[in-house]
Amino acid sequence: MNLIFKVGIFAVIVAIAMILVYSGAVSKLFKQAPISKLEAQAIVIKDLNKSYPTANISIINVSPSSSQNNSWNFVVKMVYNKTKPCPTLLIIEYNYPAAGLVPSLYNLYTDKCIINGTSNSTNNKYYSYIISTPEIATVRAYDLSTALKNYVYTFGYNETNASAEYYKILQNSSTPLNKTMNNVWLIKFDANDATYSEYAVLNQNGTISGEFSLQK
Repeated sequence: MNLIFKVGIFAVIVAIAMILVYSGAVSKLFKQAPISKLEAQAIVIKDLNKSYPTANISIINVSPSSSQNNSWNFVVKMVYNKTKPCPTLLIIEYNYPAAGLVPSLYNLYTDKCIINGTSNSTNNKYYSYIISTPEIATVRAYDLSTALKNYVYTFGYNETNASAEYYKILQNSSTPLNKTMNNVWLIKFDANDATYSEYAVLNQNGTISGEFSLQK
């Protein structure tokens, strides 16, 4: 009886040991199992679409995390009111799965017709900066241009659509200004009820170099 009892105890100990070893191996496997860039991206995008359903969302850069293996750094661009004279631009960064679905960086670049971190006034000696996105270009042009302001005042903010396109070289034949310009943004304001569209040419450093109207 004593022998049977000892054998039984030994069997239980062996079983427990095997369970622990198996559990540890499985846990280790899951912890070390790498997640692909596409898998991580799909999870981040799904969460963003759920959290910010009205935003226009795009991933502008993906790179391996510099802080942890098997993780990815995502730079995400979020835009509200993308086609309006004053779009809101946010740049958010995620380190996933290392930091979960919590942003590691959150920058609000434009909001309510203001470019954050810079001055919208040419009276400020620090007003010059590099315009790097169409959203910032649109807000900057709207702030500086009386013609664009009058256009919106005439036809209404909600009825006016805005767009900005970057040109490394804007040929003289492309606009009524009849001059070639380099590294500029062409801003267009267009209202459905208007018979013409209003344009502004914005230098990359944030100054207006020309304005014109075109009949539709």
